[in-house]
Amino acid sequence: MNNRLISTVLAGGLFVAIAFGVVQQGHADQATKVNVALQKQIKAEKAKNKNLDTLNDDLHQTVEKSERNKSKAAQSKVLNERALNSTPAIQKFFKTILTYDNDTYLSRFDAAASLAEKQPIQVFKGTGFDNKKPTQGVNSELTDVKFYFNQELSNKEIVSGLADVRSTNVIAGQTHKVEMLYQVTYNFLTNKITKLTPKIPISTEEQ
Repeated sequence: MNNRLISTVLAGGLFVAIAFGVVQQGHADQATKVNVALQKQIKAEKAKNKNLDTLNDDLHQTVEKSERNKSKAAQSKVLNERALNSTPAIQKFFKTILTYDNDTYLSRFDAAASLAEKQPIQVFKGTGFDNKKPTQGVNSELTDVKFYFNQELSNKEIVSGLADVRSTNVIAGQTHKVEMLYQVTYNFLTNKITKLTPKIPISTEEQ
């Protein structure tokens, strides 16, 4: 009787142990599944965050590019306005220096001093200038000036470009129509032409 009872108890205990082990294993499997699911969720969240970081970087670069373009456009607008404002002064210089006769041949250089530095004026005086009036009759008249602004050569202090200058000269009764190109640099701080470089004449017509 005692042996049978003992066997029954042992068998029951073994069953309980086995059942408990099964339950424990079930809990372990469930925990593993939960952990795997959590890992997948964490990985997915990281991927989302990475995508968001990429989107944020792209957005930041787009904003920076947009701001640069706005700044460049604003600077371009300012330079264009300055070029437009400087054109009358450039035209006035050429009119002053290229409109003269025997009486105003020398005084034109003094008049141009308020519009340009020494170098641009020296271009028209030439190397052999002797500060004397011409002995023969001369007459010159500016007929047209067009200024073509070069933004790449300009900045917040200067505007640079090409001036297409046309004039009619009468020397000893002989009329010449001349068209010249000049590289012009105009300074906003001094309101003067600071540099002038003559190019090859476009045309010279004798009448």
